[in-house]
Formats: sequence, structure tokens, C-alpha cells
Amino acid sequence: MRIEKYSISPICKSPYTKSKKWEKGLKRIKMKIKKMLSLLLAGVMMLSMVACGAQGGGSGADSAAGGTETYERYEVAKVKLPEIPEKPSYADVENALAALDYDKLGETKYTAESNKIMDDYAKKQSAYEDAMVALRGDGVDPQFGGPMYGFTQNTANTIFGEMADKNVAYSPANLYMALCMLCEVTDGESRAQIMNLLGLNNIEEVRASAGQLWRNLYLSEEGSKTLLANSMWLNENINFKEETIKKLAENYYASGFSVPMGEKETDEALRAWINENTGGLLKDAADSLETDPMTVLALVSTIYFKDGWCHRFEPSLNTTDDFTSADGKKAQTEFMHYTENHGGYFHSDEGYTIAELPMESGLSMRFFLPDEDKTLAAFQDKNYVIGSLLSYDAGIAIKAGKIKWSVPKFDVQSDIDMKGLLYQMNIRDIFDKESANFSPLAELDEKFVVTDIKHAGRVKIDEEGCEAAAFTSIMVEATSMMPQDLPVIEMNLNRPFAFMITGTDGMPLFTGMVNQI
Repeated sequence: MRIEKYSISPICKSPYTKSKKWEKGLKRIKMKIKKMLSLLLAGVMMLSMVACGAQGGGSGADSAAGGTETYERYEVAKVKLPEIPEKPSYADVENALAALDYDKLGETKYTAESNKIMDDYAKKQSAYEDAMVALRGDGVDPQFGGPMYGFTQNTANTIFGEMADKNVAYSPANLYMALCMLCEVTDGESRAQIMNLLGLNNIEEVRASAGQLWRNLYLSEEGSKTLLANSMWLNENINFKEETIKKLAENYYASGFSVPMGEKETDEALRAWINENTGGLLKDAADSLETDPMTVLALVSTIYFKDGWCHRFEPSLNTTDDFTSADGKKAQTEFMHYTENHGGYFHSDEGYTIAELPMESGLSMRFFLPDEDKTLAAFQDKNYVIGSLLSYDAGIAIKAGKIKWSVPKFDVQSDIDMKGLLYQMNIRDIFDKESANFSPLAELDEKFVVTDIKHAGRVKIDEEGCEAAAFTSIMVEATSMMPQDLPVIEMNLNRPFAFMITGTDGMPLFTGMVNQI
């Protein structure tokens, strides 16, 4: 009897291939991190989409131009990242099995070779699963979820309020990590004000939260990535406290670079590091960064995300139609279409609908669509949007329906000056040369002060999936020196709407609003 060849199909509902061993470990993790994981990666975007045409960018976090040689020569603190074996590829296994010639090998040898391929796959898969369980341990401390929700809503509402008519791409998780690092180099009231916004009580909680953030969000698989990176750029003429530098490296996975501030080579190295860790998606924003001879320290944090739709949009079904902007103007836009025969949705009596599109890794992208007689701005004024997207699968009545999707393709990018916005949120002492306390950083007579906090982000979607990135840079300077009958739900996103990309256990990775195209 001829033996049928093995066939392996990718799993679309979970971030990992679920062996019993993996399911047991993942279940244990989920009990600890329910409603916390993706929030750490939440990126909040308010998208006016005034200029959302194609922009330059790479296809992965390691694709940017410039290369590591530009900055590695300055490296003084090399980070030891957790060792995670590569997850075996479905395609590689299928190709290896397809290459076997049954007629030439015969039944016995064909079976042996097939089993060898599958055993090798199982061994690599098990190693990957074990490493991921070890990396995440018991998951994020449950007490960490509440503060993260508060941080996300506080910062997003402030940004949305100030930039309601502009394109905005914001990642709370990225800003959160950067502010955690800033806590490490400050003390006294300067540190207390930052921790208050983070919702944390002491520096030990800050260190633990930052480490949990990195470990629990890390994902690097074929076609699906969630990558965080941190760095500290140190003025080569200053003797920094070694203990602080060590803590930044160990607790925040921050690489350290000793550089001549204000030099062209330094700026190029800094930009190259950012581009390398954001897939080149934010090259324009990175190119605007410059150090100054007075710059003492630059803290930089990045996040890169990429995933494919569980069900790809068929390009042949695309149409060009009107998108009605918040100001009532219409713009011709390319829409993607897909019908989900059995999908979940929530419709509020307040006048909005939320539904989500699943991604290959098990993440999803949620959309908040006001009824046609309602406006997105009105819901944002009531602070409904972010809270509703966050709580979509947290106890509200999700119903089943046939979802008819019409989704505009978009590519949005923003560059936010966070200094004034953080000042509004009561982080103030670090900007005042008389009040700023950077005593953990170095023992100098000169006063240090934060002169600039920049946050850049980008999100783009097409028929294949979604790619997004963000970075936060903090510049510190010296003040002197240097099947049933289901309802049909029309998700025709032809008017202002909000969205959210959610991660493991439904926590948000990126979220935003589209007001204009």
C-alpha cells in the first residue's frame, strides 16, 4: 500500500504550535497574564491620514540600511539577550517531505526518512517551546496590568486631546519602557513623578516591570515578529557610575555606546541603530535626531511588529471608493474586502460597533466604527474609544455574525514632541535645571536636565497583513559644561473609525483612529 505523504498546515489561532506540553505551559502563563500582555505593547494611533501614501521602509527589523558596523565600534556594554532557538518552519518541513521520492526509496526507506524529518521537526519545536516557557516564566505580575491600563489611557487621551486633527502613531509600551529607563538614572522627586505616571511604587517594581515587558512580548517567528530593543548613548568625556550602567544593561537589556557627542559619526551611528531595530520604517524620523556637544546621555527604546492576516485579502476584490473624513470631505481610497462567515462583534446602544480581524500568530486587529449618524470625535471626547477597545473581550456581550469587511489600505506615520505632553501629565522636575535629580548617573557639579523627548511611530496595512514600529528618544544635557442564521454586520470602514491590534490574551499592541484619508 502506498503511504500518503505528510502534510503540515500552519495554525492560525495561536502564537505557537500547541503540543500538549506547550499548551500546559501556555495555560499556566495565561493564568498569570490575562489581560496584561499585549497592553504592554499597546501602540495608540490617532490617524487623520492626511498624508498616508507609500513611504520608504524595510521588511523586517534587520533590514535597514547602515548596518551594525556603523555603531558597534562604540559599544561598551554588550547585552546578553536570552537565547531562544529558531522556531522550525512549516515550509521547510513540507519541502523536505516533498523532496522524498517514494518510488525510488521504497516504502521502508521512505517511511524511515519521513519519520526522521518529523522527529527532527518535533525536537526543534520542543526546544523552542521549552525556551519560550522558560523566557516567560510565570508571566507578568497581575499587579502590573492595572497600572498599564491606566498609563495607556492617560497618555493616549492626552495625546489625542492635543493632536485631534493630526496623524498620530503612538506606542504606550515603547514610551513606557523608555520612561522606565529614565527612572533608573533619576532619583528623588524626579523619579517619583515618572513612577506616578507609570503606576509603580519603587525602583524595584520599575526594573521588574521592564524585564517582564521585554520577556513576555518577545516573538520572532517566520512572518510574525514583536521585537523590543533598548540602548544608552554615553558621552565619552564623562565618568558615569558603573552600577547604573550595569543596571540598565541587566534589567532593561540596554546596549551601551560611548560616543563623542555632537559629531556626525555619532549621529549616524545612533540613526543606524534605530533603523536596524525598526526595520527601516522610521528612517525619516531617525534622520532628524542629532546630538550636541552638551549632550550627556541619550536613552533610546524601539519596538517592531509584523504579522500577516489569518485570512489574506484578495487583491482582485479591491475597489476604489469614497472615505468620508471627519470634516465631511470625501477622498477616493482603495478598499480591501473580505467576508467572515462566522465572526464576533459587539454593538453598543451608544452607537458604535467593534469587530476584529485575526492574525496568523494569534494576535488580532480590532476596529471601533461609529454608527453613520455618530462621530468618532464625540466618542473620543467621552474617552470611550480606548476603553472600549481594551475591554472588547473582557466581559462584554460579544455576538456572532457574518461580518462583511471593507477596510481601507493605509500607511501612517507621526513624530511627536513628548516634552510638553509629559509636562501636562505632571512629569516636570526632569525639565527644570534647579529641580532635576540625575544623581544615579554621574558625580558632577553640573546640573543635568532632559531637553528633548521624541516619539515616532508608523503603522501600515495591506492585503498581506500589518507592519508597525515606534521609537522613543530621550536627550539629557548638562546645563553648564558639555452555520446558523446569523445577522449580517456591515463593517464598511468608509467613515472615521478606530482600530486596535491585540496580542496574546487580547491585550492591545497598537490602536488608533482614522479620521481622514
